[in-house]
Amino acid sequence: MQRSWLTNGNVLIVKEKLGHKNINNTMKYIARIKWKLNQDFDVATATTDEEIKNLGASGYQKYDERSLGATTISYYRRPKMFGNVKV
Repeated sequence: MQRSWLTNGNVLIVKEKLGHKNINNTMKYIARIKWKLNQDFDVATATTDEEIKNLGASGYQKYDERSLGATTISYYRRPKMFGNVKV
């Protein structure tokens, strides 16, 4: 969701609102927010303790869980920029 209407895209207004003394700090903050909003994820599922352990070791974080009868499926994701670690 774009929220540039709050500042009309003016970095100086963002700097003032955040109370930053240095514009470089504001630019780092803006870059980090843009990255978080725009990143893509690798996704995976796990149903066993071993799969969960392997996903955690590979940088995945749990974000959802569903039960289908007696089976619980855990959903994991990690940012695509994390790297190509084999699971």
